[in-house]
Amino acid sequence: MKREGRERSKQSGYSCINELFPRTLAWQITVLLDVNSILGKLTLRCLRRYLLTLNRASGGVLKVHMSEFILDKIPFQIDLSILIEELRLDMDKFDIDPIQRLAIEAQAIARPKAFYKVAPVEARGDDYVVIGGIKLTSRVLRVNLDTEQQVFLYAATCGTELEVWSVSVKDGLQNFLANEIKGMALHSAIQALDENIATCFNTGQISSMSPGSLDDWPLEEQRGLFTLLGDLKDVIGVQLLDNLWMVPSMSVSGIRFPSEAGFESCQLCPREVCSERAAPYDDELYDRKFRLKA
Repeated sequence: MKREGRERSKQSGYSCINELFPRTLAWQITVLLDVNSILGKLTLRCLRRYLLTLNRASGGVLKVHMSEFILDKIPFQIDLSILIEELRLDMDKFDIDPIQRLAIEAQAIARPKAFYKVAPVEARGDDYVVIGGIKLTSRVLRVNLDTEQQVFLYAATCGTELEVWSVSVKDGLQNFLANEIKGMALHSAIQALDENIATCFNTGQISSMSPGSLDDWPLEEQRGLFTLLGDLKDVIGVQLLDNLWMVPSMSVSGIRFPSEAGFESCQLCPREVCSERAAPYDDELYDRKFRLKA
């Protein structure tokens, strides 16, 4: 299947890497690797080193763009003790057997997945960046990408398998448990995504931003992001709906980028009650780092 002049090869558990060289060279290398294997990781590192050597030898004329990575064979194990702890259940009042049965059902079918695409940062304005020909408007994103030449556009999901299964769980408490399990699967997908990016690109610490996480980058920006990501329904099962929500419901999309200082959108979010908070709110950070100087 061809998209935007590029070929995407899709095999279960494998990543497809298209190395696209300038048209004058008329070279294209497609490599299929199991990135979860030790051999796959070593091969990716060697390939990256070889291509960088070619680039230096050509005086920087050779521009290498690694495009698309599919992670659809992500390890996922439900730890019952962590699940109970997350739910803050008093096991003196709850029977653990239904919870255990539910976890076993989910474990048997769970297939969390992730997809990412490497794209160049082509232009910058005061409050926007242009990536892959698409303008994304956000002052915070613009500052965070100030020195970056490329970024990692991504989507991660608990998987359609768990989504369909959770809909069939009708009991109120068990449905709540099913959603918690989907959240754990999504976390596994994000963790695998970051590990893969770090292994392939030696990025160091990675930060992330998602449309809708801040007023500065509203949910409407999902349209531009998914224009860049492409149709992911047949890739990892993720779809963007007309209301800008995604299915499966436990899915996330955004831009990941290297950041030695580290950044969390939570640092700019004043919401007092949030179970997903990853960093404390800093009411001076926006003025100190992101506000456009007159």
